[in-house]
Parts: sequence; structure tokens; C-alpha cells
Amino acid sequence: MADGLSTRRAEIEDKNKDAVRALLGEPVLRTYWKNTLPPPNASAAELSAFLGSTLDEVWVYPNGRVHFSLAGTAIRVDDRADKHLPREDPGLFA
Repeated sequence: MADGLSTRRAEIEDKNKDAVRALLGEPVLRTYWKNTLPPPNASAAELSAFLGSTLDEVWVYPNGRVHFSLAGTAIRVDDRADKHLPREDPGLFA
């Protein structure tokens, strides 16, 4: 079994989508978080912080997921592809 993406966290986090695509290739699935709205009357700094820290898109690979912010930066990496992809051998039950 391949190592999970979390072993490559330092290579992936803080990279934009093009850089992550260059490292890992195209994801097998893309999903999205449901987002909240930015704070009302947010200043430019508050809006920038909101865009940089709010999760938006998730790229799913066979060995993990990369979570991107609304600003398009990878901010979280985990090994939980099983939440989105079917198991290779679910087994037979009698």
C-alpha cells in the first residue's frame, strides 16, 4: 500500500493548486466544503484572512486528500481518501 499523503505534508501545504497538481497529478475526485459568508463589513485584512483560512475545495487521491482554502492554497493534508472512494475489496458476505 502506498504511503498516505500526510507523509508529504511539508511538500504540499502552502502551495497553490498548480504546484500541487505538478507534485501529485490530477486528483481522482474533487469535492467542496460548504462555506460561510465573510464577516459583514469586513476590512480588506479580515477578508484576506477569511479567504486564506476558510476551507473550499478538496482534492481526493487514492492515498489521501488535499484541502484548499478559498484563496486556492493547500492548507490541510490527510490520509482519509476512504471517506470519498470505494474500498478496493469490500469483501463478500454470506
